[in-house]
Amino acid sequence: FPYTTLFRSVSLVFLTSAKAQTVDDIVNKNIEAIGGKEVLSKITSATFQGTRYLTGIKFPYTTTIVNGKGFKAITSFNGTDIIQCITDTGGWMLNPTTGPTSPQAIPADDLKLMRVALYIGGPLVDYKDKGYSAELAGREDVAGQSNYKVHLFDNEGTDVVLYYIDPQTYLISKTVTTLKVTGKPDVTITSDFSDYRKTDIGYTIAYTVTTYPLETITYTAVEFNKDVDPKTFEMPGSN
Repeated sequence: FPYTTLFRSVSLVFLTSAKAQTVDDIVNKNIEAIGGKEVLSKITSATFQGTRYLTGIKFPYTTTIVNGKGFKAITSFNGTDIIQCITDTGGWMLNPTTGPTSPQAIPADDLKLMRVALYIGGPLVDYKDKGYSAELAGREDVAGQSNYKVHLFDNEGTDVVLYYIDPQTYLISKTVTTLKVTGKPDVTITSDFSDYRKTDIGYTIAYTVTTYPLETITYTAVEFNKDVDPKTFEMPGSN
């Protein structure tokens, strides 16, 4: 009996270790596919310019990221800016087209999911150091290709995002995020990533992101390591 118990314990440890190693192997191959840690470590900021297509209408779109510190997306709509801004300490948004003409703080529960946008290369890079855990969730077809499914959880066990990773390229082909809204049904957001290109700095990114059922974002220019004023991410009127 003791030997049986010991064998089961050792087997459980082995299986758990093997599972974690498999997840890390997939994650590491994804990191290598987008350029590798050496390339990513040299990028402090990124500015993306492009077009956001909403219900067939296109608008100028700009995203600025300071790695781990701030994310700001601006959609220019008929002379008005629609802004979503996230930092390592909070977040805010401005959308005069829906009513409020002043910036509104983003609720803390929403920020748990949105903070993945802070990281150049994505939150899978050094995910443990960022307070996340990852778990392999089997495989599923995406456009006829069986993809690995990797769940990312935060330190409270909240399911942050489900990644679909192509086993041939190890690039992310799709993500699924579930938003929990108090008093309302959960909202599932699915995004497809395509038109991957290697930039001059060596970082490979998807130039087209389609989020169903609302929008498609297409990038036309990317700049790295520009100086970004920290005030860029401050909520107007917060001082």
